[in-house]
Amino acid sequence: MANLPPNTQRIVPYLSYKKGKSAIDFLAKAFGFEVRSVLPGPGEAVMHAELALGDAVIYLGTPEGYEPRRALKDRHGSVLVYVDDVDAHCARAREAGAKVTSEPADMFYGDRVYNATDLEGQQWFFHTRIRDVSFEEMNAAMASMTARPETSAPPKPRAKKARVVKAKAGAKKKAAGKK
Repeated sequence: MANLPPNTQRIVPYLSYKKGKSAIDFLAKAFGFEVRSVLPGPGEAVMHAELALGDAVIYLGTPEGYEPRRALKDRHGSVLVYVDDVDAHCARAREAGAKVTSEPADMFYGDRVYNATDLEGQQWFFHTRIRDVSFEEMNAAMASMTARPETSAPPKPRAKKARVVKAKAGAKKKAAGKK
């Protein structure tokens, strides 16, 4: 049996939401999910969240640049599976024709992870728990990864593009005729 985080099943749905914080509120209110943990991102974004319903759990987050499926027909979810040996599993997947999109790597939250897509492009995350990490340690690691060095200048605001409005020929004639 895979070494799993406490209170987590082997296969975990991982859902993507543009407004992760609103999604968490909705899932708790509408479907009765209990919020186990949230690593907030900027604005409505969520870096990672875990919600439970009975003895099952789902994860969710806001990928950078993500737009909801209804807006862009983009991938809106993925499947996270805990396996016994990520490296052996990755080799097997590659041999079977899966496209490995990230090689096995140790992550700050205590898992060794690789990502792959299947024949139709569905995204799969494969994890092996290598050490237990407290929520406080994860929060501190996330803060250190996203902190901007004190010496760097703040980002420059983007210049707004000039909006060019072309008047219709008929509108110009009417305006000229009223003078």
